Amino acid sequence: SPKEIEKTLDDELGMSEAPAAALVRSPVIILDDIHVASPAAQEVLCRKLDQFIPAGKPLGLDTSKAKFIFTTPPGLDAVVASGAFSASLYSQISAFEIVCPPLRDRLSVPSDRDEVLKYAIKAISEALDLHPPTVLTPPDVEHIQKQQWPGNFRDLNNFLIRLLLERARKH
Repeated sequence: SPKEIEKTLDDELGMSEAPAAALVRSPVIILDDIHVASPAAQEVLCRKLDQFIPAGKPLGLDTSKAKFIFTTPPGLDAVVASGAFSASLYSQISAFEIVCPPLRDRLSVPSDRDEVLKYAIKAISEALDLHPPTVLTPPDVEHIQKQQWPGNFRDLNNFLIRLLLERARKH
């Protein structure tokens, strides 16, 4: 809700304190799926960003010690053009854009696929205390490549956890 957003920003950024005290904390604030924020929540964000970021300074520069990361699917500019997202908020948050391809695209590139899977298998094996780490078979990799992975890495991670645990039980 807009009140929760305002309270969280006040608490995390120290916006209710003197500006100098707020700058000492240096938090990273990640606002996921900002495109679904209600108009009231967008208004709160605009106001709070105006309050925290010095006037005339772009959000991405080191003018404030806080770092903001806003996530949204591609095409937010079209949502702004339709009037469903605040043009003012969009201008505040769109100074620097990082485009991340969908996981299914990354997994279609062998070098990317191998690095992503190697990293995930190692991390999961360590977290679950599975030694030695499981090695994926060619049919495993083929199955992984055929999936759409709508939840991106979360879905792949969950699939790999299940696979590794099943393999560990069999041994």
